[in-house]
Amino acid sequence: RAFVYTFKNQRPVALQLLATPTHFEETALDAAIYVQDQWTMDRLTLNLGLRYNDIDMSSPELVLAPGFFVGQRNVPAAEHIPHWRNLSPRVGAAYDLFGDGRTAIKGSLGMYPDIIRVSPANPANLFSLTTNRTWNDTSFGAGDPRSGNFRPDCELLNPVANGECGAWSDQNFGRPRLSTRNAPDSLEGFNGQFRNWQASVNFQHELTQGFALNVGYFRTWYDGFLATDNVAVSGAANFDSFCITAPSDSRLPGGGGNQICGLYDLKPASFGRVDNVVTQASNYGDQTQVYNGLDLTLTGRFGQGGQFSGGLSMGRTVTDNCFLNDNPSVTTAAFLNVLALPATSTVPRNSEFCHVAPPWSSGTQLKFLAVYPLPWDLETSAIVQNSPGIPITASYVVSNAQVREALGRNLSACPSQTVTTCTATYRTELIPPNTMFEPRLTQVDLRFSRLFRLGATTRLRGHLDIYNVFNASNVLSMTPTYGAAWKNVAYALSARLLRIGAQLDF
Repeated sequence: RAFVYTFKNQRPVALQLLATPTHFEETALDAAIYVQDQWTMDRLTLNLGLRYNDIDMSSPELVLAPGFFVGQRNVPAAEHIPHWRNLSPRVGAAYDLFGDGRTAIKGSLGMYPDIIRVSPANPANLFSLTTNRTWNDTSFGAGDPRSGNFRPDCELLNPVANGECGAWSDQNFGRPRLSTRNAPDSLEGFNGQFRNWQASVNFQHELTQGFALNVGYFRTWYDGFLATDNVAVSGAANFDSFCITAPSDSRLPGGGGNQICGLYDLKPASFGRVDNVVTQASNYGDQTQVYNGLDLTLTGRFGQGGQFSGGLSMGRTVTDNCFLNDNPSVTTAAFLNVLALPATSTVPRNSEFCHVAPPWSSGTQLKFLAVYPLPWDLETSAIVQNSPGIPITASYVVSNAQVREALGRNLSACPSQTVTTCTATYRTELIPPNTMFEPRLTQVDLRFSRLFRLGATTRLRGHLDIYNVFNASNVLSMTPTYGAAWKNVAYALSARLLRIGAQLDF
């Protein structure tokens, strides 16, 4: 595949060129030493550990075959991409509170460096593989979306605006991005690798014979974030900030119609200039991602062979990227992923979007499982679960006309085109992340089974399963782009299902 088309109202508005084919190879040497000791002092048991690891990655020299838009490309060999050294403590403790073996408090703390699956600085990955350009297909007749020839009438390999096409968004397309480089602190160092710390405290108590209660608190926090700074356009002076008015819609926060600010567009003179430096995000400010959670579970046996297990789990992840608000040339690798937004979206840089603290209800689940044997070799079981609904997002495509009204100029992707022919668009989010959700999901599943003995060693077990007993129809996936199809259901919980099965053991 060499092209990707973008359409709006059945008309092409943008074109993406692909520098395919491409591939990469790399070798990783990960050496580790782990020491551990366990001490028992009266009712206290300590487990102390320390892990040292040294990971060193390299890539060989490669030759990439020519493609539709690119010729043969030679990739040089590279070493230490990256080379990290980490010293990770692992500590655990358990204390028998009353000395009777029925009540215990347990805790743990550990650091865990990230698992590197793909080198962040492999020269093969530094080739510019895509470039975008606007496309105004003049072959379309007025009001007839079927009249166009869907053929970009321009010199596609000419990086400047010509014919129906705007300029390349990346002037390095098809070549090594010599302007993309890793600062030393992004590839090597001691305990500088992206990592997380995990801590937990658990209270375990035997309520009565056969029933046990566990209450646990869990905390995970992350460090070592990397940031990419396009230093060719670094500084707010290379960007124009603007606001847009959200559509009026009762389904949007406050009914819509509000101003969404913190949006940036490169000034036309800076369009296509790329000089990226990958470095530690801490050089620009404090990026945080912290999870706090609480679990309460109850397990036990009752009656003549009955079993019960279930409880409450609640937790949330709070993220903060507010240090980016005044740095439009800086992005962080985890920024979109943490917020769980579409990769094509632009997150407004303002206080509503940079600090994300979801409500506790969005991470609260209630689950129970019960199994009980009945006479005549019958057995019944039930699962009840109550889960949060999916978050609602609204990715909004802003037309050039809307941006021009706010900026007083076209988007920088097509500075030389007129208002009526500029097909560039700007995509942003209308809803602050993790603030709106679908209704909670309650699902009940039942199973009835019976065992038939067909001889000394042969057994036949029949099953009758009923899934989603109350026929819940919660939305599990929906159209995220704001427009006529916004919130259309893409996938919903399966309807009530009856299944009959059998298992033969012999």
